[in-house]
Amino acid sequence: MYCIAPICAIINSSFRQGIIPDQWKISKITPLPKCFPANTVENDIRPIAITNSIAKIAESLVGRFFNEHFAPLLDTNQFGCTLRRSTTHALIKLTDEWFKASERSNNFIRILFLDFSKAFDFINHNVLLQKFLDYKFPPHITIWSLVFLQDRKQFVSVGSKTSTILKSNAGTPQGTIAGPNDFKLLINDLLFDINNAKYVDDITMSSISTDPNDCSLQSATNHACSWSVKNGMCINEKKTKEMLIHFGTKADINSVPSITANGKIIERVNNFKLLGVVISSDLSWHAHVSYILQKVSKRIFCINNLARAGIYESDIIQVYISIIRSVLEYACPVWHPGLSKTQSNEIERVQKRCLRLIYPKLTYTDALLISGLDTLHARRENITRDLFREIKDENHILHSLLPKREITSMAVRNSYPYKIPITKVSRYGRGFIPYCIAKRF
Repeated sequence: MYCIAPICAIINSSFRQGIIPDQWKISKITPLPKCFPANTVENDIRPIAITNSIAKIAESLVGRFFNEHFAPLLDTNQFGCTLRRSTTHALIKLTDEWFKASERSNNFIRILFLDFSKAFDFINHNVLLQKFLDYKFPPHITIWSLVFLQDRKQFVSVGSKTSTILKSNAGTPQGTIAGPNDFKLLINDLLFDINNAKYVDDITMSSISTDPNDCSLQSATNHACSWSVKNGMCINEKKTKEMLIHFGTKADINSVPSITANGKIIERVNNFKLLGVVISSDLSWHAHVSYILQKVSKRIFCINNLARAGIYESDIIQVYISIIRSVLEYACPVWHPGLSKTQSNEIERVQKRCLRLIYPKLTYTDALLISGLDTLHARRENITRDLFREIKDENHILHSLLPKREITSMAVRNSYPYKIPITKVSRYGRGFIPYCIAKRF
């Protein structure tokens, strides 16, 4: 009680005066590898800023005021760090369009996965100030947010080694609450005329046309390049990728012109990991299932060691849920409807193996009963159903994807409100929306 009062006084004074203590603006940078092993510092290391605990409290309060003002102005295609929006929602929005377009085999579905180089580090504070003014933020939020970024100091700590403290007057620190909010504000006016979704600094856009020479995606790419120059950002042409989806047999895919960004040809790929889910050009989930199975195979070793060490079964189950099942269920409403029986069994086999290590004398059915777990298939089905029921809410960001049924005088009062899609091929039928409607969730 007595310790909180001085902290409240300091934070309130900081808001009123627009002054931030120097101790709040010092960051301990912890290098976090994006991949193992990390080959280069520039591309494979993410600098995570560990900041003052009181500064985090102040940030959270400012972030609350920020979101209250910015929520009505936020781009509806922005899904990152936003209340009631997630990577799963972004992926469903994108894939629903692609699955639907795949019904016509003569469609060319072209996707660009846009990547910014050092997005958070390239934020220009002068440009950010103009964004705060353009969106008419209250002066105390604008001043405090920019002062928080001004004259920041940081040092790197690896093991027992610590670097010298250096000053930075550009960018916004990763690992803070302010960082994603600042970037959402910066990128909010980057709009496209084609299907797109943003997740903070990850941008995916796609065009659909029967014309292989359609320039919609190229025009959108040119717009992104010009916006980047104007706003002090830099597109990473090496990490930006293009994917072409086409199921026709008459056209030569290799003759479709490549997308260029800043005069450089963008590499065309058949698989791309988007927001943690591997998207394939054949709209199947073989590559994604292989990816998650390979990822968890390295973690089963932990379950084995815990079981051999005599740890309580209930504790091992919690470890399994945290480090293995969470991977096998991530964004599952996106890909669960399209799984084959073989793929579903391969995923289920992981849980069977883990429970066999924990309960070596029990059958899989008995182990499920004692552990209190459900089969992975049943859990995915329930998660998919629950999300679809959320989307039925008219205020949900994805509600517009639901195909409404035409109301006629002959309609029955309790009839299902959504039109069940009639698909020519099975691809669209395995998408999230038609799958849930067909099951009448």
